[in-house]
Amino acid sequence: MQPCPDEAEAALRNACDAEDASACERLGRLLAAAGRDQDAEAILRTACERGLRRACRALLGLLQTRGRGGDAVDLVGDGCQDGDSQFCLQLVEVLELRGEVEEALSILRRACDDSEWACLPLAELAARLGDFGAAAAAFTKSCTNLGGVYCWNLLRMEAVSGLHLRSREVLRERCDEGDGWSCVYLAQALAGDDDREGAEAVLSEACDLGAWAGCEDWLGMTDDPERRERAESALREGCDSGDELACGALGTALVTLDRTAEAEPLLRAACLGPQSYLCDDFFDLLVSTGREDEAIDLARQQCENEYDPFVCTDFDRLLSERDRRGEVEPVARRLCDGGEPSSCTLLVVVLEGLDRASEAEEIARRVCDGEYLPACQEVLELFDRAPRSEEDAAPRQEEVEQALPMTAREMCEHDVASACAFIADVLEGPQGAVDSEDAAYYRALACKLDDAYCSSNRR
Repeated sequence: MQPCPDEAEAALRNACDAEDASACERLGRLLAAAGRDQDAEAILRTACERGLRRACRALLGLLQTRGRGGDAVDLVGDGCQDGDSQFCLQLVEVLELRGEVEEALSILRRACDDSEWACLPLAELAARLGDFGAAAAAFTKSCTNLGGVYCWNLLRMEAVSGLHLRSREVLRERCDEGDGWSCVYLAQALAGDDDREGAEAVLSEACDLGAWAGCEDWLGMTDDPERRERAESALREGCDSGDELACGALGTALVTLDRTAEAEPLLRAACLGPQSYLCDDFFDLLVSTGREDEAIDLARQQCENEYDPFVCTDFDRLLSERDRRGEVEPVARRLCDGGEPSSCTLLVVVLEGLDRASEAEEIARRVCDGEYLPACQEVLELFDRAPRSEEDAAPRQEEVEQALPMTAREMCEHDVASACAFIADVLEGPQGAVDSEDAAYYRALACKLDDAYCSSNRR
């Protein structure tokens, strides 16, 4: 039996007062969804000032969905200075939209000096600006000190820039020091070099170090029965000891081996457990075994209860594939009203799919005013996909430009693919080929930034 709203609010307030960051976040969302924005903001701001970063992120989301993201710049800057990479990424997003790139670089450099966690957003921004030297230095620092996924970014930078950044050497050093995830990424790099034997050897090291993704990849790669048994045994041992990540990795591996009956309870526990991951694999398994209604119900539940944008995307995918997208709208709207900006962009996409483009644009503009970049991208996407005549093209272009915190050309210069596509559409005009040479340049740039724009005509 679910508690009534008053009981739920009281329980969350008590937990939030006891400095439970998750409870503060949920209380803020509950109040915001009930239209009590002032109460929600006060609760979240107080919790944020007490150092509960999750509450800070919820406050930022609430203000962004209300068109007031600029009011949260200071708290985002403080979080970034404290080395919170998520805040650094959000700060960069806001400052880039304002055209204050140098300010973003300055803040990120200081944060990276104090914390390796902040080096990732610095490297990403420097790379977008074409400063591969600065990007490589930041990636190298985070890879050397943190290993794992940070080294994967160094590998990616090496591929994009054509520079020799010693990525494999650094990964090898980190792997030798016992960082299992660095072993996993080194193996993936070796597999990409067609060195299967070397990749298998490194995956065995990763597996021995408890990086369960290494065991999973090894189980899927090797043809040797003895090695398969060793990888599976390691995963089972980790799972039996209570390691949820090992259970999830084992479940994913068993699906690839067509052992779905064994995989199901493992993937169910991974999706519905505290960490809520691998849900897409679990939902697809249910669908493949004829239980699509169960998959949809669980996706709805996880989306509503966990505020997980990835699960909400899965929920939308499952329903849209079955022409039931209208069922996503009330869920996405409740989450958007509760202050989750990613749910607002999902709501925009859903409304457009339901032929309610004007309503979708109104929401996208409001959240874009809150300096949430994905919402600004949706404003441009809506223009890109909308049918328009010669007469309404110029007024619509001007109207869309006025809805953005910076011009589409400036956004394109900061590698926003939808902005580049918008410019190409404007240059082509509604009938096409008004300024074909420049239009082709911006269309190619949009394609380079995002494969989704590589089709010749998206309208």
